[in-house]
Amino acid sequence: MGYSSYQYASGEKRELRFTIKRGILGNLELGAELPASLTTPSGLQDATLSAKINLLQFSRTEGLSLKFIDKLANGSASQGTGTGYPNFGAGAILTKGLGLLTVHLNAGYMIVGVPQGAPAANYSYYSLAMETILFGEQGELFTEISSDTSLPAPLNFQLGTRFWLGDFTQFIIGYGKGLSDSGYQSVLRVGFTTEI
Repeated sequence: MGYSSYQYASGEKRELRFTIKRGILGNLELGAELPASLTTPSGLQDATLSAKINLLQFSRTEGLSLKFIDKLANGSASQGTGTGYPNFGAGAILTKGLGLLTVHLNAGYMIVGVPQGAPAANYSYYSLAMETILFGEQGELFTEISSDTSLPAPLNFQLGTRFWLGDFTQFIIGYGKGLSDSGYQSVLRVGFTTEI
């Protein structure tokens, strides 16, 4: 579960995001995300379902995965908590160890649902993320830079940490900065993850 506070030129947007992930058969991970807006318009937003397949495993921390995404249209388009149309996406994630760093390269394509007759809004997305252990494997420092080909194209940078609270729970805090004129100006994220 996570809390995010976004700063846009037009004002602040706050949301809660509930995420569930479940590994199956050792190489398949199913996930679901349900965001809820805490600012006007408030309420449940479009949920996202995902499936990630570990296609190749080079070592314990290195491999190639494929991820499939389905953004549902359960939010209310009339109230502003949803788009009214589903999105579908697919991407690849390459993970490589470089000494104390673990590097993730992520690239994919999103098919965006639009009204009939409207111009296509599909886009490619990509990101570079890196992480390293802290405090004798009790924590991690991570950073990510991401963008996509939507117009106007956003460019975002994020820096954060994860700390283990016991054997099964992590505390996560991160700060993001928008490096382009589109998208958010900054974001603060705080959350917890728990293994069940």
